[in-house]
Amino acid sequence: QIPDSDAAAVAARRRFAQGLAELTALAAGLGEPASAAEQGLLTGAAFKVNNFTLGYHLEDDSQLQRDYAALLTRLLKPQLGEFLKPIEKRRRGGKIRVGVASELLRLHNGAKWTYGWLSNLPRQDYEFYFYSLQGAVDALTAKMAALGTYRWLPFREATYVGALKAIRGDRLDVLIVPDIGMTVSSRIASLARLAPVQCMTCGHPVTSGSTMIDYFLSGELVEPPDGQTHYTETVVRLPNMGVRLDAGDMDPPPATRADFGLPPDRPILGSVQGLIKYHPRHDDLFPRIARDIPDALFVFVGARRQTMTDAFAARLKRAFDSHGLGFEHHVRILPFMPHTRFVQLFDALDLSLDTIGWSGGNTTAQALARACPVVTMRGRFMRSWFSHGMMRMTGLDELSVDSIEDYIALAVRLARDRDYRAGLSAKIRANKHKLFDDAECVRGLDVFFKKNA
Repeated sequence: QIPDSDAAAVAARRRFAQGLAELTALAAGLGEPASAAEQGLLTGAAFKVNNFTLGYHLEDDSQLQRDYAALLTRLLKPQLGEFLKPIEKRRRGGKIRVGVASELLRLHNGAKWTYGWLSNLPRQDYEFYFYSLQGAVDALTAKMAALGTYRWLPFREATYVGALKAIRGDRLDVLIVPDIGMTVSSRIASLARLAPVQCMTCGHPVTSGSTMIDYFLSGELVEPPDGQTHYTETVVRLPNMGVRLDAGDMDPPPATRADFGLPPDRPILGSVQGLIKYHPRHDDLFPRIARDIPDALFVFVGARRQTMTDAFAARLKRAFDSHGLGFEHHVRILPFMPHTRFVQLFDALDLSLDTIGWSGGNTTAQALARACPVVTMRGRFMRSWFSHGMMRMTGLDELSVDSIEDYIALAVRLARDRDYRAGLSAKIRANKHKLFDDAECVRGLDVFFKKNA
C-alpha cells in the first residue's frame, strides 16, 4: 500500500512504533514456550509481518529497526538459540568462502549488484555459495549457479531452521544478505549468526537493526557525510558507487513515442519509479513544474496491483486540482510493463525526474544507458544519494541539486531548452562507460574481504 497523504504516513509510522513498543513489553513478560504448538504460534507471527515500507517514510529508522530485530529474536529465540553464538574465523589459507542468501536471487537490484561484485573477483581466491530462500529462477539465477554452488533452501515456518543449518554447515567466511527487509525471509535470516563476517548491501538500503549483521557495503559517492549514524552496521565505503553496474540488459532496439501512445509534440517528463517511492509530501512537485510548462506531460508507470495505481492517481489528481491544473491534461500513467519495454521507454522521454527522498537505482542506470538526462536531489540518507553518485561518475554534477526549488528550476530548463538537453545527452553517451565499466569497487571489495574474512 501507499499512504493517502503525508498525515497518513506520519500516523502509520506512529502506529508501528506504538505497536512495536507494546509487543516488546508483552514479549518481555513471556516465559519459555510451554509446547511446540506455542512456539509455532510465535514463529507464525514472526513470518506474517514485515516492515518493508518503513524506509519509505524518509526518516531515520535505526532505532526502530534495532527494536524490531530484538523483538523478532526474542520471539524466535528457542529456535535461533544455536545461531546466536559467535563463529570463529577459519585459519588463513585456502579460498575465501562467500555465501549469498536471499529469496530474490533473480533480476533484482540486490542480487544483480552482488553478482556484479562476485563475478569480477579473482576466481582463484574465492568459492561462492548461493542460497535461494524461495526457489524462483531466471537468467540471472542461472548465471549465479554457474559461478558457484547453488542451493534452494525453502525458508518458511516449518523449514527455516533446517535452511539456517545448511548455510552454517558450509563453513562460510562471509555471508551477504543483499536485501534485508525486502522479504520476511531476509529479515529472519539476518537474525542468525551463520558466518564469522556478515554483510548487507543496498538491495534494500535501510539498516537491518540486527546485531548479527556486521557491515553495510556501501559506496564513497552514495553516502552522506554523517551516513554512519543511520546504521546499526559498520558502513564500508567502497570506491565510487560501491556497486558494479552492468548495462548488458539495457540495450534493446530503440523505441519511439508512438510505440507508447505518447504525443510527438509535447515536452514529456518521465518519472517512472516504483510508486511506493513517491512520498505524498512531494506530490505538488509535478503541478509546480507544470505551472511553468503548460503543455508538459508527466509519464508514470503503474504498479502490478491496480489498487496501488488508483491510490497514487487519486493523490496526484488532488495535487493538480489544488493548483487549478488539469490532471488528465498533464498526467499519463502507463500500465506496468516488461523489463525490456521499460528500458525502451526512456527513448520516448525528454528527461527523467528522480523520486525525492528515495532515488533511483537500476531505473537511473537505465535512463543513463539510453542517454536520458535525470534530475535528482540529495536528501538525508543514502537511499536518496544513489542517483547523485551516478551523476558524479558520469560528470553530470549539474543534474544533482540540493533543494526543491533548484529541482523545479532545472526540470523547467531541461523541458524548455532542446539544445541543453541534447548537450547533456551527448555528455552521457561519452561518459557512461565510466559508470558501467567501473572495476574500482570490486578491487575495494576484494581488499575488504581479504582483510576481514
